[in-house]
Amino acid sequence: MGYYESRDFAFALANSLPSAAPMGRFGSVSPSEVIDKVAADDPSLTVVDLANNPSFQNNPKEYTKKLCEALSGNTLVTEVNLGHCEIADESVPDIAAMLNKNTSVVTLNLEGNKLKSEGAGELARGLAHNKSLTALSLLNQTTIKAFGDGCLQEFMDAFDTNITLLKITWRLDSRKSFALNKLITRNNEILRRVNSGRSYDELLPSALKGSTIEPSATTPEEAPRDSLDEESTKEKPEAAAEDPGTPVSGGSPRSRASSRSRTSSIGEALSNVGRRLSKMFTGPPTDVESSSDSPPGDDKETQDDADSHATGDQAPAQAPAPEVKRRRSSFAGQVVSGVGAVVAAPVKTVGKLTSRFSGGAENKRTLSVSVKDSVALLTNNDPNTTTLDLSNSAVFQMKSQEFCDQIGEALATNTTITDLNLSKNEISDMGVSSIVKGLTVNKSLITLNLEGNRIRSEGAEEISKGLAQNTTLRSISLFNQTNTKAFGDATLQAFIDMFETNVTLLKITWRLDSRKSFALNKLITRNNEIDRRLKAGRDYLDILPEKLKENPPTLTPSS
Repeated sequence: MGYYESRDFAFALANSLPSAAPMGRFGSVSPSEVIDKVAADDPSLTVVDLANNPSFQNNPKEYTKKLCEALSGNTLVTEVNLGHCEIADESVPDIAAMLNKNTSVVTLNLEGNKLKSEGAGELARGLAHNKSLTALSLLNQTTIKAFGDGCLQEFMDAFDTNITLLKITWRLDSRKSFALNKLITRNNEILRRVNSGRSYDELLPSALKGSTIEPSATTPEEAPRDSLDEESTKEKPEAAAEDPGTPVSGGSPRSRASSRSRTSSIGEALSNVGRRLSKMFTGPPTDVESSSDSPPGDDKETQDDADSHATGDQAPAQAPAPEVKRRRSSFAGQVVSGVGAVVAAPVKTVGKLTSRFSGGAENKRTLSVSVKDSVALLTNNDPNTTTLDLSNSAVFQMKSQEFCDQIGEALATNTTITDLNLSKNEISDMGVSSIVKGLTVNKSLITLNLEGNRIRSEGAEEISKGLAQNTTLRSISLFNQTNTKAFGDATLQAFIDMFETNVTLLKITWRLDSRKSFALNKLITRNNEIDRRLKAGRDYLDILPEKLKENPPTLTPSS
């Protein structure tokens, strides 16, 4: 209830940074040595990684306090990894105080510690005035399975003044998680507008709105190189005296000066966040080669006796120009987020496209577009769009049925799309019905990923009816539906009936609870044998289903 599964949480960024290697990894360096370097603002140290450090685990309270004191004045460290360090609620006030002062830390990993809801709530209060942190992980606390309503409300209150936090990784047990998801989506949209030079004032929370705010926060390239200064948020007496004749209806001169100082720092904070992300992820153009690996953070290919095949190749992870390889991360888990990946210019949601360019050759360069624009490319049959990944999109989740209707209509006429990933998008049986209408007549789609949605047996049976007439789809994934543990006999029988006319589907990834799974495996094996014979130029008529032997279809081998 109330939690979302993430494709990845891009936390381990050390490999993408030009600075020195992280310090403290696997206990190779003592915490004291790392803390001394942090306190000295050592320019060679931008990543602090003390995860699983035995010394830290033996004395977590003392080391947490000292590290936080050092980080409070540090201006260079951008990543802090304190995963599995035995940190408890008693140390959270130190962390919260650090977040209230620090202006450089972008990612903070507190996975696998001993935090409870009270500690997480205290952490949220520290984030209320933080202007640099963009990613926080609280996953897998050993003392609690999931954070509840009280903790979630603290974070929602923090977003009344925090507009820079872009991603939280944790597990929630609350009906309010959707509301928090909207707030994170808002922050990502604000930063997207900052990076594109557009106005964001109407998106600001009421506590931060003011007449002096200008939407001219510089883009990452133009942002000042200095970190935010504590003085930027302090009241300036001289500012109060600038306009002694101002009517008192707008508040005292001192309060208005404070408001001007506070609101002017918003643009500066956003600029610095954009600048840091740009510096961390910008690199020379890189072609991302296709791989059989699942996307970062994806569920492992879990199979029981009823699993028909492993998941098929999926679209490679992608990021916007300047093109960079998306980093794999070990910090996968449940996430409330409006972003599919951490990119140089974060957007509300990311549609990841693999495009074909001149000569028909596939160039694995990727484009980053909104869900709306992605669907428009499908509808317009864009010849360059061959792979589209809209997985785990907060925007899609909020309008799931609407986007499914549009995608179904687009698939009916599209002739270029080959790979479509719609996993973890809250797609229901009704949404599946819309997609199937296009799938029935589509002649280009090869792989379809519908993992982690809300498809029940009725929806799966609807898919089988569409596949009965489809001749191009090779792989489909229905694994890990959130409202059903496994598909039963009725669903399995519907797919068995489908194979009486379908001889091209080669892989199904799902979980079944049926004694008929062996029969289905035989039919998938038959289709794979037909495909092998096609590639070898051998006759396959003898293994066609009876319904097709009289009038054999013209088939092409899989690529």
